[in-house]
Order: sequence, then C-alpha cells, then structure tokens
Amino acid sequence: MESKISIITNIETNYKSFTKTEKIIADYVTKNFNEVYSMTLNALATDCQVGEATIMRFIKKLGFANLAEFKISVANYMMEEEKKSYSEHPFVNFQQDINELTLETLKINPIELIEKAVDYIENAEHLVFMGNGTSGYVVEVISYIFNRAGLINECITDVHFGEIRSSMLGKNDVMIAVSYSGDNIDITSAAKRARENGCKVVSMTTYKTTTLPQVADIALYSSPESMEHRRFGAGMRGIMTQEFLAELLYITYRERHKDEVFANQQKTAIATATHHEYIKGEE
Repeated sequence: MESKISIITNIETNYKSFTKTEKIIADYVTKNFNEVYSMTLNALATDCQVGEATIMRFIKKLGFANLAEFKISVANYMMEEEKKSYSEHPFVNFQQDINELTLETLKINPIELIEKAVDYIENAEHLVFMGNGTSGYVVEVISYIFNRAGLINECITDVHFGEIRSSMLGKNDVMIAVSYSGDNIDITSAAKRARENGCKVVSMTTYKTTTLPQVADIALYSSPESMEHRRFGAGMRGIMTQEFLAELLYITYRERHKDEVFANQQKTAIATATHHEYIKGEE
C-alpha cells in the first residue's frame, strides 16, 4: 500500500472538490495525457483557457509540488497504460477494469487505517452497517459475512429506521456508513447523529471531499469508476470495488480470530444444511 495512486485515480477521487475551472483542467488532462506530458505551463493554460496560476493551484491540489512532479506522474500513468493488453472483447476489458480498481483501492487505504477500523469493530457493543441504494447491497453482504463469522450486527437499508437507530447509538457502538458518492443525505445525517451521541463512525465512500467522510472518525475509500462508466450510473464496477474494500475489513478481522471464525462458520453451515434437510422432509 506504499505505492502512489495513479494520476487518473487522484483526479477522479478529488473531482467533486474541484472548482468549475479546475474541472475544466481535469477534463482536459484526462482526455489529453499524451499531449499534457510534453506541454509547457503556458501551453497547458492556453489550451484550458485559464491562467497559469490556476493550473498551478490545480496541480498543488492534487498533491504535487510543481509542474515537473505532475508531468512525471502523467508519464508513469502513460507507461502503465501502454503495458496493458486490452482485448476487443468487453468481458476481458471488464475483468481488467476490476483488477485495476481493486489495486488502486489497496493503494488508497493505509493498512494502519484498516487495522484501526477493525479495532473499532472488535470492541463495539453494537455494530451497525448502514447504506441504501446500490450501497444497500454492499452493507447486506458485509453484514452477512460478519454474522457468519460470529460477529452479531445489524444491517440497515431503510432511511427512517436508520434515523431511529442512529439516535439510539452511543459511545460503545460503531456504525459503518457506506455511500458510493459520499453525499447521500440520509446516510450522512444518520452518521452525524450517531457520532454526536459518541458512536464511532467508519465511512466507506469514493470521493474524499464529500460530506460523509467529514463526519466520520475513520474514512476509507474505494477507487472510483472511470468518468466514462459513471455517466451511465453506478454499475457493478462500483459495487464490486466497495465489496472489495469491505472484504479487507473482514479479512483483517478473520486473521485475528481464525479459530473462532472457523468454528462459527462451521456452526452456521450446519444450521443452514439442517434447515434445508428439514424443508426437503416436509415436501
């Protein structure tokens, strides 16, 4: 996780925080990597129809000290893209996209932060997973995985119940709040209320400067889908990347409690198998 994130992930993760002018620069850069690498500051400013100072503010907002660092990052991205062997078949391209998104997700989130989030989960008196829309699918899977491991928790996908439950959470509780956009009003409202009551909040979003991470104790991020795919709404790429991030939490927990998790998974497997046999006997 020490590797630096790619320039495209850097831009897309921060895109919502950009001003209108900065978004013009971002759109130009992502469409013209080959040209940007060899452009002077003046040429880039001229093509974007902005001032040179605006270009430098944009570059520094991405974490680069100067134009040279920015261009090195662009060059590195271009070299990685050249190594890819995209197929003409969309299935193969989809698979490669998933590989790239999960790798970028690993780079974005420091191991120490994931470990700390699992510390919260382990010590929670009440553990609540909350999300709705496509993020609702994500929290249902996370909740299921942890319940099978023996860590009893609640999964909330209903907006009104989320408001009710968040008002009852306290200092010994933990909420894992999931929103792909990070700007879901319902999830942010519930997370904010829970934290005001002393509850620890871990957010799982995609964009760093959105509202949900601002009210969380720990903010985790999944790598964003490309702007091209995002035009058509949230797709499987976004859901699978969020699920991958959730799996990192589960794997960390499982590695700490291997024997206990294995025993609980065996217990639940027997319970479901017994139920299925009972149903067959009733038919």
